[in-house]
Amino acid sequence: MLCCFFALFISSVAFLIFGEQYLFPILCGVVSIIASMISLHVVPAELNARMKILVTEDISNAVVCFDKDGKIVFKNAKAREILSDDALCAQKLADFNETNRASLTRPEGIVVFGEGRIFNAVYRRLFDKRFRLIGTFLALTDITSESEELVSERFRSETDPLTGLFNRAHFFREAQRELRNEPNEPRYFVCTNIRNFKLVNALFGSEFGDLILMTQARMLKKANYPGTIRGRISGDRFAMLIKKKDFNPELAIKNTERIQDFMGDIRYKLHISLAVYEITDPTENVYAMYDKTSLALRDIKDDYSQTLVFYDSAFMEKLVHEKWIVSSFEAALSSSQFEMYLQPQVGSKQGKVVGAEALVRWNHQERGKIPPSEFVPILEKSGHIYKLDSFIWEEAAKKLADWKKRGIDLYIAVNISAKDFYYLDLYSVFTNLVEKYEISPSKFKLEITETVIMNNVSSHAAVLSRLQNAGFQIEMDDFGSGYSSLNLLCNLHTNVLKIDMAFLSQTENTIRAKKIILSIIKLAKVLKMTVVIEGVETEEQVLYLSEMGADIFQGYFFSRPLSALEFEERYSLGGEK
Repeated sequence: MLCCFFALFISSVAFLIFGEQYLFPILCGVVSIIASMISLHVVPAELNARMKILVTEDISNAVVCFDKDGKIVFKNAKAREILSDDALCAQKLADFNETNRASLTRPEGIVVFGEGRIFNAVYRRLFDKRFRLIGTFLALTDITSESEELVSERFRSETDPLTGLFNRAHFFREAQRELRNEPNEPRYFVCTNIRNFKLVNALFGSEFGDLILMTQARMLKKANYPGTIRGRISGDRFAMLIKKKDFNPELAIKNTERIQDFMGDIRYKLHISLAVYEITDPTENVYAMYDKTSLALRDIKDDYSQTLVFYDSAFMEKLVHEKWIVSSFEAALSSSQFEMYLQPQVGSKQGKVVGAEALVRWNHQERGKIPPSEFVPILEKSGHIYKLDSFIWEEAAKKLADWKKRGIDLYIAVNISAKDFYYLDLYSVFTNLVEKYEISPSKFKLEITETVIMNNVSSHAAVLSRLQNAGFQIEMDDFGSGYSSLNLLCNLHTNVLKIDMAFLSQTENTIRAKKIILSIIKLAKVLKMTVVIEGVETEEQVLYLSEMGADIFQGYFFSRPLSALEFEERYSLGGEK
């Protein structure tokens, strides 16, 4: 319209100045100029605007444009579908404007046709060359499926697929976060495991084992208290962070016992252990808390009468002691800190010493004498026991060779540990020793406990049989303390049967116990075995055990374990020079 007014003004001026004869060419020139301006500016601008509209109409993103006053000046088709209500558009704009930022990108939840969707919202303020606000636009991209996939992926990365509990890594992260958020709340760190779970899988299959694990996970989920974190750490090991006020030890034990119901008619007893650590320092690393409960679980792993144990500092002291024993062992062995001791064995008929059992004592340079009960079990567990046994066997062989030269006719019995069968060729070791020191194998007796060979009876029995054929006598120590003694008597032909008098002290019914001992002695005689009774402490025991038919006695009634020198001095073993 402005162009038409301008053209009319120019034509009027031309008519007044030039007259009618010049009006037409001038008017044509003006029209040509105006037409050129329209073709160069107006038409391309309109075409450009139409093209932008056509492009934004077809894209899958929602685009809304606002003027500087917040009024909607443009909505593409997707925006009309998602933000059909202009009031909703205005509300979204107001939400972004409150951030007081020129641009912002963030996820937005919007209900579209009754379905919740997630959009990536891009907000921009538009300014002219003088930085004056001229408008705003809002673009929305639907990222619902990507968000769901992200959530699903996060769930898979944080969750144990079998039980639905947190996996190891995420459990520790969440537990640490919970402790950090509420450091003043008293809490327990609880750890559980199923004893001998590998045996369950071996007997009933891994699918059945998985069902048991899922059952235990459901039990843990029942502790649905605020702030409780639960996770599967590995295999059959579960952990839980729970507020102290929410933990009931009696209920926890009952819940673990209920898992037994899942076994149905299957005659197998599940033993589930729980270890509890009371958190006194919320800044402590949760991995350290887990290690402490693991220590407590390990301490009761062989005690089937105990289901729940609370961790205390004694467990850590025990661990430190074990580490010290193992780390000090090699140096102690090489510096002759270990010494062979002998406890005499007395014949019931002769009343004289007929031999001795070789024992070991640790004479530490700083700590003095360390009793075997403190280091032997640790060395057995760590696998170092075979080195100590080899040392004692060598010392015993040397002493037998010395006695042989001096005309002393005594035997020495040495102990064989379970690990010796795996680390050593026992047949070669003992036959080489008797050959090296030129001693009789009948004087070099070999003691084993029934628990030593229970795990592999056939293989171990074969080794012992070869040693018997080479002239060694095999003694079964601690008879009756295990679970398969009679079965071993059938499969293992030992020469000597040792019975510990602790068998009597462990029961109040001594009369019944004596009858059992008498029956064992008679059984041994039928099998042509020599009977040794150890742990004898009174003359009364010597008298009635002699009447029962016991052959040899060993115990404090006769003597405590002695050093080799003390042993010889006490029993006047001068011998022939």
